[in-house]
Amino acid sequence: MDQTPDPADQHDGGQPAAQRRHDVEVRVRRSPRFGVFMLLGAVVGALVAWLVSAVQAPGVDEAGQPVDTTGILGLAIVVGVVLGVGVGAVVALLVDRALAKRGRMLMAEQTDVEAPEQPQAAVAPSDAGEASFEHLAHDEAAEPERRPLPGEPGDDQAQERDRPSGI
Repeated sequence: MDQTPDPADQHDGGQPAAQRRHDVEVRVRRSPRFGVFMLLGAVVGALVAWLVSAVQAPGVDEAGQPVDTTGILGLAIVVGVVLGVGVGAVVALLVDRALAKRGRMLMAEQTDVEAPEQPQAAVAPSDAGEASFEHLAHDEAAEPERRPLPGEPGDDQAQERDRPSGI
């Protein structure tokens, strides 16, 4: 292991960070984007369902009158989308398996950077409680007079407005 501090890599304390570099063996391979396969499957499934519904003969009832089948067309498209997403995911898995066999082993350089120890200021528990409320203290005499919002107690206009008429 080679430990070489880089003067350009300094942390808050001004001390250089300790770096360790070593070689590791990694497996490099290509993998498919599952989302793209599933989206493509959904589009193809919707198109196939629409084509199958368009090719079918129009529905007729017992009297021989044509029946509106647009609801069935919508259902067929939804089923086609769901089946297409499933088929697209299976195809992506198969492509991923085929590409996994063609992966290669390569050497890569790994750099571990460790920050130097920073001393932390200890805060006594009694000081911590006081310090958290310190910012809340303010001078009430310095604040301008605040008028009540509509509907708040002290808003005379709201009391006039809410009083029933005729009393």
